[in-house]
Amino acid sequence: MKKLVLIAMLAATTAATPAFAGNFYFDVDFTSDTDSTVANLVLKTSDTLNAVGDYDVTGIAGNVNGVAVTGLVANPDQPNYSLWGGIFSFDDRFNPAGNPFLTNPGVLFTLQDGHVDNLYSIGATGPDNYQLIPSLNNQYEPTVTGNISVRQISSPAPEPASWAMMLGGFGAIGGALRRRQVASLRFA
Repeated sequence: MKKLVLIAMLAATTAATPAFAGNFYFDVDFTSDTDSTVANLVLKTSDTLNAVGDYDVTGIAGNVNGVAVTGLVANPDQPNYSLWGGIFSFDDRFNPAGNPFLTNPGVLFTLQDGHVDNLYSIGATGPDNYQLIPSLNNQYEPTVTGNISVRQISSPAPEPASWAMMLGGFGAIGGALRRRQVASLRFA
């Protein structure tokens, strides 16, 4: 019986794959090389990779030069890119590989002052080639080039199936301990 429980526990732990419920959150700080533009953003992404191997960006918060971000422009053609206002192409995707990066054509979001901004990678990969393009009334404003730093700021919670497997394992261990025979001491 002990061997069976031990084998079952070993099989459960080696066969289990991490599964997550919820979202990933990434802190993205953009700093301009050409002027004083600074953007501090928090991206909320899906918890699973899409068909092209990226996370879909599902929400955004933060500010650009102190002006609050009011929302993400949703991409109706996910994971492909969409066109907004005849001037911006965007895909709202975030690539987690290696150095995590925003894809090109990037993420499109609105600001409290009426601007619509597009932040995207102009390089193939990596955190150091980005452009932030602001627009107002469907007109481009000067493009700002810079770099970003990215860090994950929270980890997702395990999904209910993971919790159930863990509790089942504790139950199996408890049952095995309860059934084991205790050696009795006899005094002569």
